[in-house]
Amino acid sequence: MSDAPLTKKTNRPADSDFKQQRLKAWQPILTPAWVIGTFVVIGIAFVPIGAVLLAASDSVVEEKIQYGGAKVDGIKDDIITIGANKILTLTPKADMKGPVYVYYELENFYQNHRRYVKSRTDGQLRAQLGADFDTEKAAEKTFGEPSWAEKVQSSLSTCEPMVLPSDEKFPKPDCTYGEGNCKVLWPCGLIASSFFNDVFIPEGDLVKSVVTSGKCEQRTGKAWCEKGIAWKSDVDTKFKNPAGWGDPKMWKMDNTSIYKWLHQRYPVFNNLTNNSLFTEGVENEHFIVWMRTAGLPTFRKLYAIIGADNGPDKVTLEKGKDVKIQVHSQFDVDSFSGKKRLVMSTVSWLGGKNNFLGIAYIVVGSISLLLAAMFGAKHIISPRKLGDTTYLVWQDKNKN
Repeated sequence: MSDAPLTKKTNRPADSDFKQQRLKAWQPILTPAWVIGTFVVIGIAFVPIGAVLLAASDSVVEEKIQYGGAKVDGIKDDIITIGANKILTLTPKADMKGPVYVYYELENFYQNHRRYVKSRTDGQLRAQLGADFDTEKAAEKTFGEPSWAEKVQSSLSTCEPMVLPSDEKFPKPDCTYGEGNCKVLWPCGLIASSFFNDVFIPEGDLVKSVVTSGKCEQRTGKAWCEKGIAWKSDVDTKFKNPAGWGDPKMWKMDNTSIYKWLHQRYPVFNNLTNNSLFTEGVENEHFIVWMRTAGLPTFRKLYAIIGADNGPDKVTLEKGKDVKIQVHSQFDVDSFSGKKRLVMSTVSWLGGKNNFLGIAYIVVGSISLLLAAMFGAKHIISPRKLGDTTYLVWQDKNKN
């Protein structure tokens, strides 16, 4: 046995100011002067800030028209059936100085659903998947080969339940590539499979810009540009086509491919936009904008910019002068009791039209001033004498 003395264990914390909770603290006493003064300062600061924010929002000129879904009172209706096209007319109530932003707005579409947001494979969107899966090496390859099936399932598992064109999770072993449902969606996932494919085409005075080197080339007139609508970080790094894109020796872009490409899934959008989905693939900016999911069930996404770069002579859409935009309706909103609208808006230094922030500041500031007045009146009419504040500090009588 050891002769070392036994040490008694204890759970008592060390005798320090921190562990014994003796640190100095500031305990403010809320006297009437402090309370009333605080409310007055908040009110004086918040009301002017709210007025400035509200004025910035009111300076935004916005016009919108609903063209799909159930009818709504107070908004001009011009409902278009799926597969049809029609010219919509928006008439500015005030001069709209460029740049003017064109949005599509969806209502009751929950892009923030957890399963919806997760249903994508970033490696596929960035062309970072392995070469064994990305390239089509042999026409005789079938999905039934274990190595191929395992590669597809492991690489695209986050796209469930939309990896294939059908609802079945994976083809049967005897399924030959390129036939029927024996294809892999490129890109896969629920977000890509619900791409907003309505097409808007400018009419009349609006002139669609010529695209050169990925940018809109400005022309005379009110130029309509569908470039520069996505976040620069998304365009530069997050969406890339696979190596060899456009080379028929590496990638089959027709129905003989083992993949079902974006332009094959949305052929009408593809044809109306000069084959942009075919040539650009996942780098198409309309697709990139859609893939950045919205946080609320009613949201807007940018579609085009009118007068994006006009130099010293800014474009102005004149008050009372009709702006005509042709809409090809392809996106069904009736299936989820939704609505879709076309929105045309200017912006202020604060952004788009949104009165909420300005009203919130004014309301909070006004309530603060009202409370300050009430407390001040109460203190004047029936003041309350404060007690001896020394009694608010506890003294340890046993401590010398």
